[in-house]
Amino acid sequence: MQKLRWTSLIAVFAILAPGGALAFGTLVTAEGVTITASRTLVVRHGGTIQIATQVKYDGATDKLVWLLGLPNFNNPDEDMVRGEPLSQEVFDTLDQITRPTLTPSCDAMPTGAPPVPVLFGGGAFGPTAVLATSFFPAALATKGDMDRLRPFLERAGFPVVDDDPIDATISALVDQNLMVAAIIIDLATLGQDRIDPIISLRYPAERGDDPKLALRGLMPNLGEGRANLVVWVLDTARGKIGTTRDLNTESVVLMADGSSNYNDVIDQQAMAFQSQVFFTEYASAIDEGSVENPSLRGILSESGATFLTRLRARIVPAALRTNLAVATVTTQGTARVDNFHTVLASNCAPEVPDMAEMGGPTDAGPEMDMAPEMPAADMAVSADGGSSGSKDDDDDDDGGCAANAASTTAPILLLLLFLPLTLRRRRR
Repeated sequence: MQKLRWTSLIAVFAILAPGGALAFGTLVTAEGVTITASRTLVVRHGGTIQIATQVKYDGATDKLVWLLGLPNFNNPDEDMVRGEPLSQEVFDTLDQITRPTLTPSCDAMPTGAPPVPVLFGGGAFGPTAVLATSFFPAALATKGDMDRLRPFLERAGFPVVDDDPIDATISALVDQNLMVAAIIIDLATLGQDRIDPIISLRYPAERGDDPKLALRGLMPNLGEGRANLVVWVLDTARGKIGTTRDLNTESVVLMADGSSNYNDVIDQQAMAFQSQVFFTEYASAIDEGSVENPSLRGILSESGATFLTRLRARIVPAALRTNLAVATVTTQGTARVDNFHTVLASNCAPEVPDMAEMGGPTDAGPEMDMAPEMPAADMAVSADGGSSGSKDDDDDDDGGCAANAASTTAPILLLLLFLPLTLRRRRR
């Protein structure tokens, strides 16, 4: 029997509160793929919650099945829970509005170079495709007589054996009274070499029911890496997920090639929280008139959302075992967070040290204090050896002796006497 390998974007495990979390799913493949990044949109509508996710993965595969856990409804066919298409342009537009942008500066002054958007880990997303969704209530996903999910996977080419990772995932969903949404992605049928799949699910929820994101399922496909997540929240106030902080960009450096240490700064500031933290990259009011994409305008119109938040996390696997196994999406006020930052450019010219502070060139000879040259005829020496100034100043002199040309040797002798002292003092 073919052995299955699996990776997950966000999967539900037994620690979840019953019926409390919407899982983002497990990718089931025969070859094995590695998730590199995901982006997610959470929208609170009047009586429903919509959660859409796009996942990017590395690895070659012709067919995969996406399994997602969500609150259980015994009759999902009655339009209580539904999957719906979502244009990738919605994600792209949200990214254009909110992506952090860095303006290079030196000494806090812009260099004149154009702003550079932060490079998101995993590269660009897409293409994608419209995907059909099948729903299996918990009673129909068990191993009993009413089991329909296992035959569904077998027909898709992925037989489930007891106690393998897929069986354990399904059992965890059923144990928590969660139903399963399943999407078959057959690239040959879609006529594409690969896609970065998108799934958008909507389920009933009271206004006080906060969406929950189950993150622990990221562990199996991360290895020593990090869960590279972007989450947008559309609501009537600023969104937050668990522990949320604003990112301090003072230590961000922009390289000449457009790259930066932005992700490293996230990791450094997240160390204080053992990476169990989301950073707010953007938060601001939003309205239909400010959005060009028609699909996003439709979401805003239908939901009545008036505020958009972008949250970012890079979570280490160990953190997913503890506080961030399940993260709750809530709101907090309407404080604005800008996504434009002025940061240090890596190619700023180094400061040139003041030569005077360095004591001057080391190969220069001692500097001598030479008296300014004066005409010999204009010099006069007082009786006590002091200078009495020019001849014109001596008209009222009451006892000084007028100097003749020969008497100019006196000041020269005095200079020669003091010269060694001057040289010796400057050599210290």
